[in-house]
Amino acid sequence: MLCSLSARKSFGVAAVCALLASGAMAEPSLATTSGPGPLWGASCYKVRDANSPYFSSHYVYGATNVDAQAGNASLTANESASGTVTVFRADSADDDNQVNYFATGYQPTTGQAIGARPNAGSFLGIRYRTGRGASSAVHFAWLRTWPHEQRYLSDMSPVPVTTYIAPGNLGLIVTDTDLATAGSLHALDRAVRAGGPDVFVRHLVVSRAAGSPVVSASLVAYGNFSPIASEVPYIPFEDSGCATQANLSKVGSYSISEQLATVSWSGVDLLTGQPATASVAMGFDGQTSRYQIGADSQDPLAPPGPPDGYEQLEAAPYRLGDSTADAGQPTIALERPLVFGPTGIASARLYVAAEPRAHMAVAQIVAARQDSFDEQLAQVEAAWQALFRHVPLPATQDSRVVEVAERSVITMLLAIDPRTGAIVASSDTQGPYGEDWIRDGSFINAALDENGFVALATRHDLFYARTQSAPDHPLPGVPFGNWPMNMYMTGQPGGPIPWEIDETGYGAWTLWRQARFVPAQGRIQYLHEVFPAIARAADFLLACQDPDNGFQCAASEDDNFTPSQTLHGALPDLLALRSAVAAATVLGDHSTIVDEWQARAQRLQQAIDSLYDPEAHAYREGPSSTEATPVNFEDGGLMLWPTQLHPYANPTMEGEAAATQTAMDASFDAAGGDYEGVALLGLCHADRGTAPAQLGSLRQTLDYMANTLTTSTGLFGEGWLRWGDGRITPLNDQPHVWEHALFDMSALCLDGSS
Repeated sequence: MLCSLSARKSFGVAAVCALLASGAMAEPSLATTSGPGPLWGASCYKVRDANSPYFSSHYVYGATNVDAQAGNASLTANESASGTVTVFRADSADDDNQVNYFATGYQPTTGQAIGARPNAGSFLGIRYRTGRGASSAVHFAWLRTWPHEQRYLSDMSPVPVTTYIAPGNLGLIVTDTDLATAGSLHALDRAVRAGGPDVFVRHLVVSRAAGSPVVSASLVAYGNFSPIASEVPYIPFEDSGCATQANLSKVGSYSISEQLATVSWSGVDLLTGQPATASVAMGFDGQTSRYQIGADSQDPLAPPGPPDGYEQLEAAPYRLGDSTADAGQPTIALERPLVFGPTGIASARLYVAAEPRAHMAVAQIVAARQDSFDEQLAQVEAAWQALFRHVPLPATQDSRVVEVAERSVITMLLAIDPRTGAIVASSDTQGPYGEDWIRDGSFINAALDENGFVALATRHDLFYARTQSAPDHPLPGVPFGNWPMNMYMTGQPGGPIPWEIDETGYGAWTLWRQARFVPAQGRIQYLHEVFPAIARAADFLLACQDPDNGFQCAASEDDNFTPSQTLHGALPDLLALRSAVAAATVLGDHSTIVDEWQARAQRLQQAIDSLYDPEAHAYREGPSSTEATPVNFEDGGLMLWPTQLHPYANPTMEGEAAATQTAMDASFDAAGGDYEGVALLGLCHADRGTAPAQLGSLRQTLDYMANTLTTSTGLFGEGWLRWGDGRITPLNDQPHVWEHALFDMSALCLDGSS
């Protein structure tokens, strides 16, 4: 049944259906909405309500549950609104998720993730004593159970601040300020002279009001880490959170001398076939009073071992057992006493680091302990201010639009792999979007260029040029001239679809487009480097055509397994052929193959023009489309930009723009949607030259998206969902980098830059 359902963006459902077809997993009954079903032998998979108005891949992979990010272009820590770390990646946003967290759906009343085991992720608690003498009593609470609010310390840095207020008359307020030290930011921009360790730091300030019944307190840090250093070609689920529950070869230990706990894994990287290791270390800045390395009590697959610290803190006397080791599925719990000063303020710092080996992770934390938090924060703020020194912010009085635009730039920068220049679609694991899609990446490159990060976009394009399937770089199942559906940072295939014809088009386009931004003295050299890849793509598109209708041959489009012929593939393929001809012209290539590319582009444009419906004043979707509407607002937007099928004053383009506007506006009244930014950006380009009066309406759309379709902290998901009470929440993989790139470019297009 699951595979008979359709989803507009079907990577999640399609990928699982492929596994079902291969016999790798059994399909659970949709009638079982709360019971467990099998997934790689683990019991973490639950199917939620299949009758949801927006049943999609998040019901397969679980909820994103990310409301804030701390990162430095190497280390990435994603947090829920309550401060639980749900994603922790060490070397880049593509690195394996080192924390054990998996959810199964969304809570309709709050929009928060449900189905995650109660000890999943890494989070904080407080143990405190009230009264003295005979009336003395010990209590414990996980901070996420207290009323809380979350924000960023500033709009121009990824420093989340979560404030917890104790219920009743306890008189306690805990403020948690999180950052990733500035160690790797220099890898993004030579002007940033940051250095030092790469460590996630949680600075905790506890305020005790006068008259509080609390006489003493200590903070507790809990971590359910699942380090791994393995990827699987064509199946990007090795660190999915669910699959990590079968990762039972970990060793946890506590070092009394270092006051640090570590969890380590060793095995084989399934991508390379080579031995691999991964480790996570966690510790406070001061003396740890109690500790516990225990066996995961909530995972039925976990081997038996010492008690889980989570369980020990769930019941009186709330005391950790001081176990120093476990093997299998170990968890960490550490307790640090607080010392309140005369003003009732106490503070502590928690550090988390990940490295290939435990002693390396420990060394990172030992080094980070040498600096004060004020020094670390100042370094982070200075580094991000330097990165923003040339960023053009939207010239608007709408502060929320500016705030989301700033968050969009940060999101793009945090998604870059500092080693290779690749850029992930999202750092999240649910769904598995921690790979580089060239479809997304081509637009992200455009946004980076507009924000002054030309060198980063150029490096990204050079990554694409060398990862294309070619005679000297063959990829299984990927014809020469194409790219995999998505790629790991090594350039190896990540997703289950070997190649997609729309991505072939966007690949050639982004390689050519970048030449216009490369400094003049290096432009020809750059073109010589990328032109072979552009030419291979054009040669493939020349051969891959339908002789009956002039369209591209039927192939996978937009993460769908089923081959199709629609505008979604035709438009970027036309763009690619045009790009190849333009690049050849600049390089002085007048060979006959260039004439063939030109002729093929003309025939493809004629085929697209044959789709124009004069009664609807819009283009139909394509020969294999089953959409009932005369225009798909996403493809309408792509036709307007970057393809620009005809001059904007052409009546067919005016009709398409009007139809795209109508379809985009209607989408906001639906139960859910995604990628309206594609239409908004295309309409802005079209309306700037032909109907500037329409820009006011588009600005209202931009404002609506910034205020309604994001988290309170300004993050977009891949889509959004409207609940029964009318409330809207982001859906799937926030922060979604392409959505942020589309928003930022739309804001700059509509309002110019300041």
